[in-house]
Amino acid sequence: MNQIPQNPFKINILVAADHGGYKGKLAGVGRYLSYTLPHIDQTRFNVILVILRDGGSVSGRLEGTGIKVFKLQRKKFDFFTLKDFLTIIKTENVHLLHLHQYACSNFGRIAGKLKNVPTIVHCHDLNYDYPWYQRLSDRILKNITQYAVAVSESVKASCVRTRAMDPEKIIVIPNGIPSESMKHLNREKCQAIKLRLGLKKDYKIVGTITRMHAVKGNDVLLKAAHIVLQTLPDTYFVFAGDGPLMENLKDLARNLGIWRNVFFIGFQKDVAGILSIFDIKVIASDSEGCSLALLEAMALGKALVATQMGGIKEIVSQGVSAELVSPQNPEAMADKIISLLQNKNIREKLGSNAYKEAGKYTLRSHIRMLEKFYEDAAGININ
Repeated sequence: MNQIPQNPFKINILVAADHGGYKGKLAGVGRYLSYTLPHIDQTRFNVILVILRDGGSVSGRLEGTGIKVFKLQRKKFDFFTLKDFLTIIKTENVHLLHLHQYACSNFGRIAGKLKNVPTIVHCHDLNYDYPWYQRLSDRILKNITQYAVAVSESVKASCVRTRAMDPEKIIVIPNGIPSESMKHLNREKCQAIKLRLGLKKDYKIVGTITRMHAVKGNDVLLKAAHIVLQTLPDTYFVFAGDGPLMENLKDLARNLGIWRNVFFIGFQKDVAGILSIFDIKVIASDSEGCSLALLEAMALGKALVATQMGGIKEIVSQGVSAELVSPQNPEAMADKIISLLQNKNIREKLGSNAYKEAGKYTLRSHIRMLEKFYEDAAGININ
């Protein structure tokens, strides 16, 4: 039998992001890229990644995947970025630009227009603390914004309202996670992690995996912790992650007199392992698009306390798969945490329901939607 020859043509996609994390540690968009890009179908798509700065956090995760990475070392207002984009589009014969974060979205849209290459702006958040210069840029570039991806309906609404984008050009594609790697560790391995971190094994653990940034509301969680510890002193609060407010948050823990029960453990590669030791996972953010940290905790069946912001309330339901509170409300957050710590049955029910809901947000389903959008946006169907 004669074999049908494979189509040698691939769609060349230039994926670009401003940065992959904080001080070389993977975070936010960097985590999204490290999850997603290696699983794009390489028989149909050729992915080229451009990172303006702090590219090591992502490139290290992509070694051996066949994805070419350009680390430009450009700042957000460096106009030589446009020249770099134009050069890479030409040398790599790029068919489509997939643009993340503000600077790449700005320079990428201009480069796409100049080279007649379609562009997709990927919107991850609710444009919290939206800067004036980006407001100006989005209005100038409005008519050449061809396509956009929003990670939730809330983010889409924000893009229309704040970034002057045409709603007809925006498709909603929720984030997805590699659920096969989100496996709960057994008791012995959990105890080993607790021992390594200096945690007493009989204490309950309330934790968060977060970025130490104002938008993440970690100060609110510390204030809630102060209230919880007055009722349940045998509780630890674990903060995994890094960011510019780390020292401020440590000072706050000391000022509140709770520093003995609060552990800042820094960036952790083993997300599933750290989540496994949590009795409750908290998201205290003032703004969330489609939180990977939320989806990861759900995939491990964790009881959740989260703010009812943005994409969070689109993914989980109050009292069914999570306990939701208003942002900047440490008293309400503390009440929910205390209630869950005192009732194992409710914790387990919430976690079980969250686990079932997580099945809707797999990496496989996300990539299938993304690949279809790539073909539509590039105007090329290679099936």
